Amino acid sequence: MNGEFEVIGGDFNATLENSKKKGGLQTITRLELDFQAFIDGNNQRDIPTKNGKLTWTNRRKDFTSIAQKHDYFFVFGNWNNELFMYEAEILPYIGSDHFLVLLRIKLEDPKGGSPFKFEDMWLRDPSLKELVHKWWMETRIGNQSKLYLFSKKLAHVKRRLKENKEQFKNIFVETDRISRELEALNKVIIENGMGVAEYELEKRLN
Repeated sequence: MNGEFEVIGGDFNATLENSKKKGGLQTITRLELDFQAFIDGNNQRDIPTKNGKLTWTNRRKDFTSIAQKHDYFFVFGNWNNELFMYEAEILPYIGSDHFLVLLRIKLEDPKGGSPFKFEDMWLRDPSLKELVHKWWMETRIGNQSKLYLFSKKLAHVKRRLKENKEQFKNIFVETDRISRELEALNKVIIENGMGVAEYELEKRLN
């Protein structure tokens, strides 16, 4: 970042302290001691995850369940600079034994709106084709070129698609509900590991 600081991150397959272990051997290995020495010796800062501390689990549901923090972001250099803000967040489970960890580095306030993106999920709604045809026909302009009319029709359809919360609500309601339940469950797992109840609920939600 323009010589201000550097970031390294990923799956280090090691845990820095026992407080970031649930289940299994509650000891620090020689490899992990070397890992800690490397971090301290290079004046690196571990960016903590804001919504939990366990990023890996063997996804077992009984006494053999193990959960640890294996995934880190480290920043070194001029990381006290007030121009920079850091935030790490553990993302919802997507099928791996690791949770993804997202690092946000905020340099300045974002400018402009988000770009328009067509969602493939919209195609599952049987009313989409009829609605797009209806919106396409809503735009009528007098003596203008066909290319100008075409661009205006596209802009109108895009605007109506962005208002999809009402038109396509039936698609998203169930997905949103399940996503919220899974996110709440993830918070439990990344903080406390996985028990029998958590294992069964995660399986059902996925």
